[in-house]
Amino acid sequence: NGTIELSTSCFAVSSSLLPGTVFIDNTSSLALNDNNFGINNEDAQGICDAIFVAREGLCVEGELCIGDCIDFEAETCLAADLPFTEAPTVSPSVSLMPSGSPSDMPSMSIVPSDVPSMSPSVSTLPSNTPSKDPSSMPSMEPTIAEVCFSAWLDLVNAVNEAGSNGDGGIFTICPGSTFLLLFPPNSLVTPLVIEASNTVIRCGRNGLRNDSCMIVGGDVQIEIVGFVTGIELQGLTFVDAREVSVNAFGSATASARFMDCEWAALRDATAGLFIFNGGSDMPENTLSIDQSIRDLVPSDSGSMTVEVVNCTFSDFTRSRFGAIVNVGGNASIINTVFQGIESEASVITVVQNGTIELSTSCFAVSSSLLPGTVFIDNTSSLALN
Repeated sequence: NGTIELSTSCFAVSSSLLPGTVFIDNTSSLALNDNNFGINNEDAQGICDAIFVAREGLCVEGELCIGDCIDFEAETCLAADLPFTEAPTVSPSVSLMPSGSPSDMPSMSIVPSDVPSMSPSVSTLPSNTPSKDPSSMPSMEPTIAEVCFSAWLDLVNAVNEAGSNGDGGIFTICPGSTFLLLFPPNSLVTPLVIEASNTVIRCGRNGLRNDSCMIVGGDVQIEIVGFVTGIELQGLTFVDAREVSVNAFGSATASARFMDCEWAALRDATAGLFIFNGGSDMPENTLSIDQSIRDLVPSDSGSMTVEVVNCTFSDFTRSRFGAIVNVGGNASIINTVFQGIESEASVITVVQNGTIELSTSCFAVSSSLLPGTVFIDNTSSLALN
C-alpha cells in the first residue's frame, strides 16, 4: 500500500533481483512518473529495466510475476544543469585514500560527451598564453597534444592512425567527457587498441581523475598489444565493462603505466586489468576457477610489465579473476586502493611465473574463493611487500 511519485530523476548502471529499477508491488501505486531518465540498468530476471508495477505474484525468481513495465520517458538526465545521459554511480561505502594520491578525488559523476551539441567533438584546449592580435600571429594547426577528444570514434581513429604509422603521441580527452560504449556507433568499434610505443592517453592537460573522463560499458574498453613501450594512461575512469576494462596483451618486452586511474562497478566481468601475452587463448567461463587458471598459458617469453600508481579499484561484483590478473607478467602496484572487490579468484591473482610488487596500497571489504586477498601461485613470486 505504498505510493511513490517520481519526477526529474535519473537511474544508471544499477542491478537488482526483483524486476524493475523501481519495483512497485500489487498493493502499491505509482502516483507520478514525470521526466525521469534511465540507462544501463538491469534486473536478474531480464523482465524490466525501468518501472515495474506488479499486478499478480511475488515476482521473486521462479515465482509467478505478472505486471507492467513502464519506461522512463526522458531522453537525457534533467536532474542537473548539464545534459547528462547517465546519473552518478554509487560511491563505495568505505573510503580509503592511499598516501601520495591526489587529494579531493571526486565520486563518479557521469557527464556524457556523446550528447548532441553545437561544439565539435575534437576541441582545442584553452591556452594559457595571453591573447595577441591575430593578424600578427602565424597560422598554425594545433598539434595532437593541443586538441582534445570528446567523441569516442574520433579518439579511436586518431590512436589507430598513429598505431598504423608507428608514431604514438599524446591524446588528450576533453575534461568532463564520458564515452558510452553501450550503443552504436561506439559499441561497434571497441576496444581502443594501442599498438604504437610512446602513446599517452590522458584526461585533460594534466591527466587527472578530477577532470572526469569516463569510459562506460562495452566488452573490452582498451587493449594494449605488440612490442610497445612508453604507454601511459592518465586520469581515466573505467566503468562497467562487460568482460575486461583493459587487456594488457603486449609482448614480454612491452610496458605500460596507469597513473591516477579508476576502475569501478564491474559486474560478472573477467577482470579490471588483465596482463596476459596470449590473449586469444582464453579459457571458457564455464570452467572452474582452478581449471581456468591452469588453462591461462602465456607465451614462453612471458607477458608485459605494468605499473599501477595512485589508482582505485572498487565495487566489483562476481568478478572471475578479480581486479587485476597477472599471467606471467610483471606488475608493480603503488599507492593504490582496492575496496569492495568480489572475486571467484582473488582481488589480485598472479599465476604462471608472474611477478608482483606491492607498495603503500590498501585492501578493504573484499571477498574471494582462492586463499588470500592477493593470491600468488607456486610458479610466481612476490618481489616487494
